[in-house]
Amino acid sequence: MRPYGSPVCWGANKADQASPPDDERFSAISSGHAHTCALRPDGSLACWGWNEYGQASPPDDERFSAISSGYAHTCALRPDGSPVCWGANAADQASPPEDDFFASISSGGGHTCALRRDGSPVCWGQDDNGLAPPANERIGQASPPDNERFSAISSGGGHTCALRRDDGSPVCWGRNDYGEAAPPQDERFAVGRVNARNNVGVSIVTALVGSRPRFERKHASRFPLRRNDGKRWE
Repeated sequence: MRPYGSPVCWGANKADQASPPDDERFSAISSGHAHTCALRPDGSLACWGWNEYGQASPPDDERFSAISSGYAHTCALRPDGSPVCWGANAADQASPPEDDFFASISSGGGHTCALRRDGSPVCWGQDDNGLAPPANERIGQASPPDNERFSAISSGGGHTCALRRDDGSPVCWGRNDYGEAAPPQDERFAVGRVNARNNVGVSIVTALVGSRPRFERKHASRFPLRRNDGKRWE
C-alpha cells in the first residue's frame, strides 16, 4: 500500500489476484495463494482474485480490525477480537474456536494460528507432523508449544513461526523439509509500530541484525521497536 492507502500489486495475475480495485483506500492488506483481501479504514473488507472456495467472498455487513489471507481461506478479527473465517475448510482451517478472542491472526496453507491478548497461541486446521529442531521432535504446524507467550505469529504452508514476548527469540514448528522451521538461534527479533505519513499506525517485524533493521509489514502491535542496544528506532 502507498502511504495514503492506495493498493499496488504485481506478479502472477491469472486469477486477477494482482488487480486491486480502483479508487479504493485501505489500512491493511494480505495476499494468499491466488487471492488478496484488504481492510478499509471503516473496517469493511474487499477481496479479489481466485474464489473457487469462497475465500475472496468476505461476509457482508461485518467490520473487522485484522485480516489474513491463507492458501484458499481467509480469516479476520472483529474489533472485539472474535475470529471469522471463510473459504476452503477441508481441514477445519476456517473453523475457529468459539468463544475465544484474539489480538492477531495468521492464515496458512491448511491451518490458522492466532494469539490471545495474553500472548498464548491457538491453532486449528491441518496438523501434519513435521520435524522441529533442535530435538527434531514431531510437532505439527497447528500444535504450538505449551506454556509460551508470543508477541507475533505467522502461519506458512506447513509450518508456523512465532516470536517470544519476553526476549524476541523465534520459535517454529511443523514441516522442516527446507529448514523453514529452523530459525537462527542467535538472533533476536522485535515487533514495533511506526507512524506513516497519513498518521496511521503501521506495524512491522524487524530482524535486529547489522546497523539498521530489515522491515516486514505485519499485524498491529503495541510493542515498541528497539535496537540490539535497547535504544528505540525513530
